[in-house]
Amino acid sequence: MSAPPSRLPLIYSCSGCSSAAQLTNALALQLTREGLGEMSCIAGVGGGVPALLRLARAGRP
Repeated sequence: MSAPPSRLPLIYSCSGCSSAAQLTNALALQLTREGLGEMSCIAGVGGGVPALLRLARAGRP
């Protein structure tokens, strides 16, 4: 059973061209699909996207 979305841990993974990056992206997708976490975008946080900044500052695990 998954937690309410506001309590799920945030997952920031790399989806770059290396095999390690692709592995972390695949794992993040699987955890999100299983309701064990929620993917977000660290580039958007760095770029100052308001919705992603709010999410990052929400105090979630």
